[in-house]
Amino acid sequence: MNEFRSQLGGVVRDRAVLLTSALIGVFLWGLCALITANVARGYGAGQTTDVAMGYLYSYVGRSGYLLPFLIGVLVATQMFRHHTVARLVFYGSSRLRMYTNQAGSGLVVALIVAAVVVLGGVAAIAGVLTAIGEETALDDGTYWLMSLRTIAVFALWALIGFGLGMLVRNQVAAVVIVFVFAMLIEPTVTAICNESERMQRIGQYLPGGANWSAVWPVEAGSTNTSEMVQAGLSWQGGLGVLAAYAAVLLMAGYAVSLRKRDITA
Repeated sequence: MNEFRSQLGGVVRDRAVLLTSALIGVFLWGLCALITANVARGYGAGQTTDVAMGYLYSYVGRSGYLLPFLIGVLVATQMFRHHTVARLVFYGSSRLRMYTNQAGSGLVVALIVAAVVVLGGVAAIAGVLTAIGEETALDDGTYWLMSLRTIAVFALWALIGFGLGMLVRNQVAAVVIVFVFAMLIEPTVTAICNESERMQRIGQYLPGGANWSAVWPVEAGSTNTSEMVQAGLSWQGGLGVLAAYAAVLLMAGYAVSLRKRDITA
């Protein structure tokens, strides 16, 4: 437990993690308020549909996964950036325990950040709806469950980022990979997969499609988005696919960066 507390303290004090969480979190809250105002004004007073509410309350989960992804990468690569790997292994009881402690520290920080960002996003949406005279719909448990699933999804993205960071090791390169994936590769591949039924079946198992299914699953019988990559799985299936990606990357990160490598940094 002392080893975990020590590594958790190092993660919490990391300026890159703190600044990234604050900047992107506040940015997401601002986007929630702006998008809510635009969407709600497109409907008549008191006529905002359930689909629109689902779109709003799932926004942070659908678009904000970049934040926990970055947190995971920063937590993994901070050891190499600060050259503390050898010291952590030397003072720890084993390489595996040091690795799980660092991943666990990143998970704890990601869960706290996720809870703050998601609940702040809900508050921003509800505040704007109330200000323009609309119902917040928060008496419906559907949207609270959507928020809870978003927190779970963010935790899995943090673990995915941690595994990626352990594989890449260079912090700048890993951060660039995250931005290229989130802003270029994922949207492009998803758009391509939506062009044919065969590609849709494949694309729904990609991280972006699974993320969408987990935070905003399509209800049975819905026809507007059910044939798209983003809505191919149930929310349980989406979480399961993301968990599988996290497990594979965590195991690969440990094998490549610690288990089979001489520690010199």
